Amino acid sequence: LKQGEYNFLRVQHLVDRVERGCYVLGELYDLGPYPALLTPGEQKVYGELLVSGSLDEVLGITDAIEGDEYTRVLIEVRGPDSPRRAWTYRYARDASRLRRIDSGEWRPAIS
Repeated sequence: LKQGEYNFLRVQHLVDRVERGCYVLGELYDLGPYPALLTPGEQKVYGELLVSGSLDEVLGITDAIEGDEYTRVLIEVRGPDSPRRAWTYRYARDASRLRRIDSGEWRPAIS
């Protein structure tokens, strides 16, 4: 989930802070209305780290959003206060016909 995107509104009230300037190693693909992350990989894939004191509640909501199209995995995140481990969602389907996003950033961050 990313600030400014529709599904972020579903967890916004549970998020204590959003850390920008973070990335994971993987590959990023374009599904149209949302991205697909594959791990492991060598590409820097940029995103935001959502920090919450209500992790179980946030994960319950995000698990429902991602459904069976994604698998929740624990991954190393690098950024200003890194490295650290955090949950993310890895695309669980075949990505061979998808367009790779070479920049590693699905949509620019909101300033």
